[in-house]
Amino acid sequence: SSSRALVARLGCASGRWKTLQDGFVSRLKGVRREGTMLAMPVEPPTGVENLGRVPTVCGGVPLTRILGIGDPVTDVMVAVEDEFLQEIGAEKGGSSHAKHEDVVQILEKAKGAVVVPGGSTANVLKGLANLGLGVFQCYFVGMVGNDEVGKVYEDNLIEQHVVPCLSRCSKGTPSAKSVCMVTEDGQRTMRTFLGAACNMEKDHWPSDVMTNGLTLFHVEGYCLYRPELALQSMRDARKAGATISMDLASFEVVRNKREELMQILKEELVDIMFCNEEEAAALVEDHEPCIKKAQDLVLQYCQVSVVSLGAKGCIARHRNGECAKVPAFPVKVKDTVGAGDIFSSGFLFAYLQGYDLETAARCGCAAGSAAVQVVGAQLPLEDWRNLREQIYSILGS
Repeated sequence: SSSRALVARLGCASGRWKTLQDGFVSRLKGVRREGTMLAMPVEPPTGVENLGRVPTVCGGVPLTRILGIGDPVTDVMVAVEDEFLQEIGAEKGGSSHAKHEDVVQILEKAKGAVVVPGGSTANVLKGLANLGLGVFQCYFVGMVGNDEVGKVYEDNLIEQHVVPCLSRCSKGTPSAKSVCMVTEDGQRTMRTFLGAACNMEKDHWPSDVMTNGLTLFHVEGYCLYRPELALQSMRDARKAGATISMDLASFEVVRNKREELMQILKEELVDIMFCNEEEAAALVEDHEPCIKKAQDLVLQYCQVSVVSLGAKGCIARHRNGECAKVPAFPVKVKDTVGAGDIFSSGFLFAYLQGYDLETAARCGCAAGSAAVQVVGAQLPLEDWRNLREQIYSILGS
C-alpha cells in the first residue's frame, strides 16, 4: 500500500491497533522483500538464549563479540515544515515519548510516510556488523510485541548481520514505533510510542550469560527511562571486563534523566560517551553548546568523550590528553535519522581495533556522512560496500 494509504488507515476511528499493525507490516515486508543486505549464514534466532552461544569462528579466528541493549523501534519518516513542529509543540531535533494517539494525530497531519526498522542501539550494531563482516559478531537485546511487526523487525536484524536476542512481551502490547519528522534541512525530530519495548525490565536481563567473551557493550540513552535495567546490564558488562559505550540519544533524555545519568557516570560504568552539541549543552545545563565544559565533565568519569558536530565534523578527547578534531565529509543531506548512530559505528569500528582517536573520528565522520545521504538509518547494500572501502582506505592511510 502507498504511504498515503498507510497514513489514512492509521487515522481510522475504529480498529486503530489492527490497522497500525497491518500498515507497518505491509511497509516493512516491502523493505524486507527489496532487501538492503544479503543474509549472513547465522543460526535462526530464538531469543535471549542466543547470548549463550560461543561466537562464530571465521577462518579459524573467533569473531569479536559485541552486545547492545535498547528499544526495537520501527521508524516512520515524514517530511514536515518547521511550522508543523511549532504547531504540535515539538522542539526541533529532540526525541521524546508519545502516546499512540499522539502518533496517530501526527501522521494524520503529515505528508506521506517511509517505514524503516530503527532504534538507536540496533542502528549502531547494524553499522558495526556491516562494517565488521568477518570481524565482529553483534547481538541485540530488547523486547518486542508478539506480533508480525516484531517478527519483521527480527528478520531485518538477521539480514543486517545482527543476532537478535529478543524477548516477547506477554501483555499483548504491540511493538514500538517512532514518528521521525524530517524538516527541509534534514534535521529529525522524533516522537516515539515505545509499546512493548518499555515493558523490558531488570528481571528480563539475562545476567547469567553476560560473561561469554564480551568485548563491547553498547547502551542507548533511552535506557535511562528504565534505570534499574540500565544499571544492572552495565554492571554485569563491567564485571565481564567489557568496554562500555553509551550514546546520550537526545537532549530531552539528558534533561529528563540527568540524575540517573550522573549516577551511571559516577559509578564509572561508561568508557566511551557519545553525544551531539545539543546533548552536551543539556549535560552541563547550558542553553548554548559548551563542548569543552561538557567533555571536561564526562572525562572525570569516562576514558573517551566524543561530540558529533553535524556538518562541522566531531571532537574526540581521551582522558590521557589525546584530542582529535576532524571535519565532516561534504555531502548533500537527505535526513539525519540515525546519522549519529552510524557515526558511532564507524568510530567504534576503528577504535576497537586499536586505532587512535583521529583515525576513529575520521571513520565516524565517513560513516555519518554516508548515513545522511539516505532516508533512514539503513544503508543499501552498495552504500555499505562503498563505505567499507572508504573506511578501509582511511585505516590504511
